[in-house]
Amino acid sequence: MVTYEDVSQVCHQLLGFLSLALSPANRKRYYNVVTTSCFDAPWCGHCKNLAPHYAKAAQQLRREEGAVGTARLAKVDCTRHKKLAERHSIRSYPTLKLHTGDRWVDYEGEHTAEAIAAWVRRRAGPPAVTITTADQAETFLAQSEAAVVGFFAGGAGAGSFLEWAEREESLPCALATTTEVADKLDAADGSVAIFKKYDELRHDLSGPVDSVDELAAWVDRLAPPLLLRFGDNTADDVFDSSGDGTLLLFTPADGELFEETTAVTRAVARDHRGEMLFTWVDVNEKSFSRVLEFFGVKPSDAPTVRVVRPSDMTKYRSEKGGPPTRESLQELVTAYLGGELKPYLLSEDLPADWDAKPVRYLVGSNFDTVALDKSKTVLVDFYAPWCGHCRKLEPELDKLGEKYKDSKTVLIAKMDATQNELTHTRPRSFPTIKMWKKGTNEVVEYNGERTVGGMTKFIETGGEYGKAPPEEDDYDDDEDFEYSEDYTDDDEYAGHDEL
Repeated sequence: MVTYEDVSQVCHQLLGFLSLALSPANRKRYYNVVTTSCFDAPWCGHCKNLAPHYAKAAQQLRREEGAVGTARLAKVDCTRHKKLAERHSIRSYPTLKLHTGDRWVDYEGEHTAEAIAAWVRRRAGPPAVTITTADQAETFLAQSEAAVVGFFAGGAGAGSFLEWAEREESLPCALATTTEVADKLDAADGSVAIFKKYDELRHDLSGPVDSVDELAAWVDRLAPPLLLRFGDNTADDVFDSSGDGTLLLFTPADGELFEETTAVTRAVARDHRGEMLFTWVDVNEKSFSRVLEFFGVKPSDAPTVRVVRPSDMTKYRSEKGGPPTRESLQELVTAYLGGELKPYLLSEDLPADWDAKPVRYLVGSNFDTVALDKSKTVLVDFYAPWCGHCRKLEPELDKLGEKYKDSKTVLIAKMDATQNELTHTRPRSFPTIKMWKKGTNEVVEYNGERTVGGMTKFIETGGEYGKAPPEEDDYDDDEDFEYSEDYTDDDEYAGHDEL
């Protein structure tokens, strides 16, 4: 593997020359000259995990050069090349982008050498391979868990199919141009079929394929597994804010009820295909500990189910205990889709000594009683135990608590926002410092220096000093993540480190 400096200028200059100097026909011949760039940072834990897989993918593609065109993998250190990262709108590490033809394509697949290499091969080659014999068809279908084949004798009428294949990012596509292949696979001319090694195994779309968007919608609905396994490559789908909802089955992969519970979940997923996403999470997978924490699930609770609304990350659960059944799952999904479920809010048990220290400890059950007491101005630090910035703030918060410990009108408190949730306040970053003002309960967020002096000025000025503007309250606050030596991969569940 080479560095970005080694390859980027040469490849991009070459691509630019080809784009400008070659005729459209000749450009087609050189379309498979591609550069894949990994935008990363030296301190990023996920980048370090990706590095050996990325290097292995580069070696595989180098050995295959010629068969998959000219494919180069490069790396960009975003801490050194900040302007380049800004130009490509890099918001998380690692981000992989492929440059082919005259456009950039984001990689959203699994962080393994095989998946990366397969993706580059897919983008470097033609949008759909041509198969003309039954043996070629058998070989093509054997190579992937799922694939799409368009049956167009002689290629006539394949325009929309090929246009869709050009846009498709992950599924292997083939163009069958002979009746031999159509007869072997029992397909009609002009049809499209999805072949899978899971669930229903096959779906057929008959009739003329005129609409690229309709074909894309059909494939997107039927190609994915009914029940996804949660992982780095599926987390973005699970928490995609454009989705209506996601049901998560928490179960150990080696549990006694695994086969039974996944089967009934898959059956309910088939009934509601296109309405919700269904996935399962291995509760014994260490890297998913933050996911379990977020949903309030302990491994001993499994098998159990949660539902999340991605648009605002509101969580729901069934009030019925015991392992999920088809009936209980159906009831839960119907109630969720009908808007009949109440949100599920996490709360720790109230410690007996919650008010024994100058900085009071709040949980979900006592928060409103304490923080919304209009006789006091109450400043609350919403923190996460694993957050480096939160740990740095703690001694300053203790000093602030000591300063106001005898005050009748000011109270300092903190709450573990990973273990406690509120209907009216949802911190989007850590730490988040908010103040409820005496007399009105007006809420003001603090965005000044995280020192006892800064927070004192915030309190004494009634929330004017260091007041955060509304737009500061955003998931992408680049102050909210810090890598430290004791940071581990399970500190982030989605496979990326936010900038």
